[in-house]
Amino acid sequence: MAQKPSIPKGTRDFGQKEMAERNYIFDTIRSVFKTFGYAQIETPAMENLSTLLGKYGEEGDKLLFRILNSGDAFGSVDTAQVTGEDGRLDSRALSLKVCEKGLRYDLTVPFARYVVQHQNEISFPFKRFQMQPVWRADRPQKGRYREFYQCDVDAIGSKSQLCELELVQIVDKVFKLLDIRVLMKINNRKPITTQSYTEKMGVNQCVKAASNAMMNKLSVTVDETIIQSMIRYGKADIDSEYAEVLRQAISEYADGIFSLLRKYEYDPKLMRLYITGGGGKLVENFGTYEHDRVTIIEDICASAKGYEEFAIAQLRREGK
Repeated sequence: MAQKPSIPKGTRDFGQKEMAERNYIFDTIRSVFKTFGYAQIETPAMENLSTLLGKYGEEGDKLLFRILNSGDAFGSVDTAQVTGEDGRLDSRALSLKVCEKGLRYDLTVPFARYVVQHQNEISFPFKRFQMQPVWRADRPQKGRYREFYQCDVDAIGSKSQLCELELVQIVDKVFKLLDIRVLMKINNRKPITTQSYTEKMGVNQCVKAASNAMMNKLSVTVDETIIQSMIRYGKADIDSEYAEVLRQAISEYADGIFSLLRKYEYDPKLMRLYITGGGGKLVENFGTYEHDRVTIIEDICASAKGYEEFAIAQLRREGK
């Protein structure tokens, strides 16, 4: 029996009815963008991986669709260059050797590349919009696809707050024309000293919480290095009963971090969260969060107080 044709998971076919509806929406959005003086551009579906990598954090890099080089991509690979010290194949090094291009993850990074490449050909402030598909190697689920359209509108080259106001007006106008009632939340990106907080919610506090849990539940004392190993690697060389208690205590602690952030009005739909230092592994291994809204940077070690002082110093330099 012949196999029934199918499409990859996370993609969709659009019939004539869906296309008519989608074109109506796109035409409405496009007309509003043009009314406000924004010009349309397009960029290639594929970009050089050197352009894409490192722009979305480690998790974002994992969601890039990479394009295999033409011809015998593996034929010219020197195995010594893609083999780790332990003798195992380094999949990341191999990927960089056999894949030089990738499908765009969003429209922002290609736009930044476009501005840099064509800066001598465009006039600033540059007001552009872009309506094109993007691709993400994410796990398909309800409302989350691997291929979907983005409608981006940006003004670059001006510090005027009027540009921000104009973008708000554009969004409002689009929804009004589509007869969709929405509640718009506006995020102020400036640091406000009276609303800046430093809480002790780091790895050291997590180790203490896990140690207390072991004492309360099993009446045993566990060396801190074992708890730190569990936080960093998600596992430790201890009995499974002890390991389970540790995992539960660390997971509860990680959930507490996000509960505290929400107390201080953290909204993942409006804000992107950046986590640095040892806390990155804690959240990565035990936290429950939206991976596309949280960027974990493991190679920067700094205290929250350091960032707070930096923000205050910046405000003072700006005379605010």
